Amino acid sequence: MGKPWEDVPELWKDEMAFLNWLRSQTRKTWSRHPVKTTYCRKRPTVTRAEAVSTGLILATDFTKAKKLRPCEMCHEWFPVSALQVDHLDGGYGFKNLDEFFSWYQRMLVLGFDDIRELCIPCHDKVTLSQKLHCSLEAVPYHQARIAFGKLKAAPQRKALEKLGLPVGSNSDAREATYLEYLGGIYETTT
Repeated sequence: MGKPWEDVPELWKDEMAFLNWLRSQTRKTWSRHPVKTTYCRKRPTVTRAEAVSTGLILATDFTKAKKLRPCEMCHEWFPVSALQVDHLDGGYGFKNLDEFFSWYQRMLVLGFDDIRELCIPCHDKVTLSQKLHCSLEAVPYHQARIAFGKLKAAPQRKALEKLGLPVGSNSDAREATYLEYLGGIYETTT
């Protein structure tokens, strides 16, 4: 098999750059995939006025939305623009050309039974669950852990103080304290 990044180094500096280009092109194809667009068109859709009159949403919800559909996971109603199509077997990416072919097939060679339409929060949970190989129930724990880890030292200290927890002298100690706290809140079965 050829190595395009070696033949045309002015386009792709290495294999990873080539793989990123492939990923981008595949996602462009997915954005207008006929199975995806037909699936969405066939799903139940109501106008905002119908949703308000039947009590599906409050009159103050989604004031600029024209059409709404339910998320297939939480069953709440959202504007069509706030929904995303999820691959049931999305697999979380690829690191080399051989893995790309398997990922490509999961992304584009599919039918209605392979996808569902989710709201953004539900889709984010499913994606994180797949990425971390954990249960959906463990996702809030990981979301909190990741958010805390992204904080700078001062906000980490402030968060721990607010919870009445000991503030460690370094990042590792603060994160360990917070993880212990989270472990007491969330069941983290994978």
